[in-house]
Amino acid sequence: MTGDNTERRERPQPLPVKILGAAGARIDRKIEAALSRDKTNDAQSRIRALAGKYAIRGFRRARGAGATAARGALRHISLGVKLYRATRRGDLNVKQAGAVYWRHSGRAARSGAASAARVLRQEAAEAVLGFRGGEDAGLQAVVRARNAVFQVRRAYRLGRSAVRLLTNPLVRKTAGIAVMLIIFFAFISGGVSAVTSVFPVISLKSTDLALTETWSWITELDADLKMKVLRVESENSGIDAFHYYLNGKSTALSRIDVKTDAETVLAYLDSKYDDYTLAKLIIPPDGGAAHSVQAEITRLHGQLYSLSLEEWEEIIYSSDSDPDDGVDDSSETIVYHMDVKLTAKPFTEYLTENAALLLTAAEQEKMDALSQAGLFTTRRELGSPFPEGWVSSDRFGYRVHPIYREKRPHTGFDIPKSEGAPVYACHSGVAAAGGDRITDYGLWVRISKPNGDNTFYAHLLDQTVTDGATVRKGDLIGHVGSTGVSTGPHLHMEYTKKGIVLNPLFYTPGQLTAVNYIGHISTHKFHRPTCWTLPNPENRVYFTRREDATTAGYVPCLNCRP
Repeated sequence: MTGDNTERRERPQPLPVKILGAAGARIDRKIEAALSRDKTNDAQSRIRALAGKYAIRGFRRARGAGATAARGALRHISLGVKLYRATRRGDLNVKQAGAVYWRHSGRAARSGAASAARVLRQEAAEAVLGFRGGEDAGLQAVVRARNAVFQVRRAYRLGRSAVRLLTNPLVRKTAGIAVMLIIFFAFISGGVSAVTSVFPVISLKSTDLALTETWSWITELDADLKMKVLRVESENSGIDAFHYYLNGKSTALSRIDVKTDAETVLAYLDSKYDDYTLAKLIIPPDGGAAHSVQAEITRLHGQLYSLSLEEWEEIIYSSDSDPDDGVDDSSETIVYHMDVKLTAKPFTEYLTENAALLLTAAEQEKMDALSQAGLFTTRRELGSPFPEGWVSSDRFGYRVHPIYREKRPHTGFDIPKSEGAPVYACHSGVAAAGGDRITDYGLWVRISKPNGDNTFYAHLLDQTVTDGATVRKGDLIGHVGSTGVSTGPHLHMEYTKKGIVLNPLFYTPGQLTAVNYIGHISTHKFHRPTCWTLPNPENRVYFTRREDATTAGYVPCLNCRP
């Protein structure tokens, strides 16, 4: 038929496109139904609703992308068949057919890249416009944290992986497998779209290196202050007696420790400055001088601690021992004293007192959501060396060495356990075993992945693996000991990724949280081989249940009970 009566008939959709459409529609309906049932209005529910919204959008994008990819794959297959037949007939030689194929592939790749760019721009615009002026300021902060830089990074990584896969010669030649991979990738990308859109909400957005450097700077400030306290006596040789006070209460020098809650500081910085490095410049809204994140951390640290030295004299009189002997042997002695007073405030307390000055309402809600989800939840890529759980006694970063009494970098963290406790591999790889029972790290085991990433386990009582042995995640590799330079039975663990030594706390699950204890967990001071206790009696931690203490390998010190 012609003219206005022309009947337009749609082309039948290929089977892969039909499958994607049906599955996508079903997923859409399930997500929307689940969201409609959730009528609560707390912050977590709103974040779940936000995640669901982007899950729906992600699956719809993936469905469209999958359908387009399936049609493109079928066109490629059809072109390949036509070119193959043309070469068999002699119409084209192999070189000419190859040129046609790659010219067609180049156009398809450019078209796909342009489509991906349009989707990214549209997604970023909708994320901002969809919440600008909305009722919930907290959700605005959450959504804006899902910034375009991270969307581009993730899209680039996913796209790069897809290109490597789909340009593999074997995949190109095996048409049926290629179609199935495209369909599978479409479903996976839908899930990834939903998850990656929420990742900035429930995880720290800075890079692994930036987080490790920030943690190291916080611990270096702590170590510098502690060293300043330890040097007081050597720098004041004219003083006869030193008296130490922590938050106004008399204490011993050995019980003074400086340990800022670095995890809360990371959560604060992430909520306020998003993706940051120590060198990132901060421009105060009140027009003050611009300064770096590193300088801001130093300023905050100065607000938490105050060290003062006060000298005073004591005159001791001794009377004449025998007034009748005619010899006056009375005397007057001056004793020079110094009060060393350290005041320390937990960062959480300081943050609570100054929340209105430090964080906006949106940033506070954002920090609460991040803390509830867990700062390192999405980074837990290792297994636990102790499946029953563990508590760290000496953290990664800088510290005052417990034996040498000087500031030194600590390239791992320490987990105290009873001697002989089994140590398990945190990932699969090839083992190396070495060391001795006297020097440095004592007996140690290193497990390396094919890409060079590795974990290091030191101060072992023994090694149950040998050099070159293949180890699987969860295999026994040794037992907790105190070999080498050590103050007691514990495991020293390190993690190296892409050639950089990172804080293993970010990646190792199984840490027992403060829910299991009374009070705040702080650095522990070794008292005897089976006993670890806190240096500050005011912040002493005791286990609420005996089984918790046994599980963690702790026995409260008999000499330090209140």
